[in-house]
Amino acid sequence: MYNFCIILAGGIGSRLFPLSRISYPKQFLKIFNNKSLLRLTYERVLNQFDEILISSGIKYKHLIEQENIPQEKIILEPENSNTSAAILLSIKYTLYKYNLKEANFIFLPSDHFIFNESEFLNSLKTGLKYTNKGVITIGVKPDHPSTNYGYIKLNQKIENNIFRVDKFIEKPDKSKAKYYYKNPNYLWNSGIYILNSSLFFDDFYKINQDFKTYINLNYQELLSNYKNIPKISIDYAYSEKSNNLLVVKSNFRWSDVGTFEEISKIYEYLEINNNKNNNEVYHLNSNSFLIKDNENLKNKKYCFIDCNNLIVVDTADFLLISQKNSSFKIKEILNKIDPEILKYNITDYRPWGYYKELDKDINKYRIKFISVYPNQQLSLQYHNFRKEYWFILKGNGIVIINDKEISVKENDIIEIPYKAIHSIKNTGNTDLEFIEIQVGDKLIEDDIVRIKDIYQRV
Repeated sequence: MYNFCIILAGGIGSRLFPLSRISYPKQFLKIFNNKSLLRLTYERVLNQFDEILISSGIKYKHLIEQENIPQEKIILEPENSNTSAAILLSIKYTLYKYNLKEANFIFLPSDHFIFNESEFLNSLKTGLKYTNKGVITIGVKPDHPSTNYGYIKLNQKIENNIFRVDKFIEKPDKSKAKYYYKNPNYLWNSGIYILNSSLFFDDFYKINQDFKTYINLNYQELLSNYKNIPKISIDYAYSEKSNNLLVVKSNFRWSDVGTFEEISKIYEYLEINNNKNNNEVYHLNSNSFLIKDNENLKNKKYCFIDCNNLIVVDTADFLLISQKNSSFKIKEILNKIDPEILKYNITDYRPWGYYKELDKDINKYRIKFISVYPNQQLSLQYHNFRKEYWFILKGNGIVIINDKEISVKENDIIEIPYKAIHSIKNTGNTDLEFIEIQVGDKLIEDDIVRIKDIYQRV
């Protein structure tokens, strides 16, 4: 029986705003040893199973490829439809690609941190031994009474560290979390699933009417009907309804990196603790913790005086200051924040390269630095509410404006009129760099109407 590991990398990581944005979510942030959480997850299981694949939305394809993960290892969702749809599509794709009737699968979230990886791998391999008896999840022994994690209540012991699942429990209040922490029959729900595709499909088909139609589709049919699949997590759609759930009781230390407090603990574990006095952060009678956007705030200095029990998160366009153990409440104000800030960071990566916003007065102008990688190009597009001026700084390229093609080089200036259909392609061997100045009545990032795009974003 083949054993496949699928890493689910489609989440938006809203609890880690302002570091995590919709266009560059937490699984891609290089916050630990200059490696992203996705990369750490991939390396953790590399060469341990028959194949490692990544499941994610098409809008994150370029970010996954920038992690040096081959394109053939990426399963692309046409749109974000939560974990039930992602798991169904991943299984159907894998069986289709490898011409198999069934296989074993491990589904891992892409944004977790594991402290002792050998014990983690042992738990996964233990789970694979029981895929003929049920769908297996990994339960982690709590090391503190967390209100940010879901829990699993253990039922009958089968053997060794394998138990039947009594029930799944949503994030509890403080008093219940303390009770679960002290009671050995409760474990953290890691969100990891290990299953045999045939057993899983048979069980899912029986217990959830909403998914019956989709379970019987082949890969191509499922892809064509993907937008109709219920957008619901696998916990709600399947796990909480099934009587065939088993759990591996595990002892590895684990974090879902869901709060800035969790990041601070991991920093301390990795001895990257930036609370120590150094050339960047200075403390006087303070035990607060700083997390910053290192890319856009490289040279910024900080001083904490008599500041205790604070979490400070600093990015180029947003500053978060919170009492320790309260930063998770950021999700309660996300609906009050400008949607464009939630979606984009000051530096935003695209399939063709990246841009960095330099300055803006939203009622007058926006100024960006844009870099297009060699042999890449922007989509053929137009804007309804703005015109643009491009000042070429470096490289060579071709600009399309309506029916004209214009060769450009260093020091050239191009005007893009309102509603003109346009694009730019890098024809050189180095990055094509230019300054873009936008002026108009409505200067929003999403004022882009794509006509044609080599990155499938139309």
